[in-house]
Amino acid sequence: MDDLVHGKVVNNFSFGTWGDHIRSWNPFHRPNPLLLRYEEMIFELPKVLQKISEFLGVAIKSSYIPPRLTIAGSDGRWVREKRCSESPFDKEIEAFFIDQNKDLLNEFGYL
Repeated sequence: MDDLVHGKVVNNFSFGTWGDHIRSWNPFHRPNPLLLRYEEMIFELPKVLQKISEFLGVAIKSSYIPPRLTIAGSDGRWVREKRCSESPFDKEIEAFFIDQNKDLLNEFGYL
């Protein structure tokens, strides 16, 4: 996890730091972006689906959301069986991450 936070190559992938990744798609200076917060997708999914529907101009066909285990069973890569509410970072790495990304964390309203 330390290498990932420091932007080093992990499992043959190099994404740079989280800040590098965010800056590469320039979310605050693109025309008409739809920014969704992870927390909203986890805790307010119906509201997020409504935002996506309005953004795309496509009606929601069903308000049914399958149980997490059902989704994880068909896509274990993006949806895990259990939600992890604990930080995967130790306090030192978390402090480094915050220090390195405080400008973006502020822009997104996390600090």
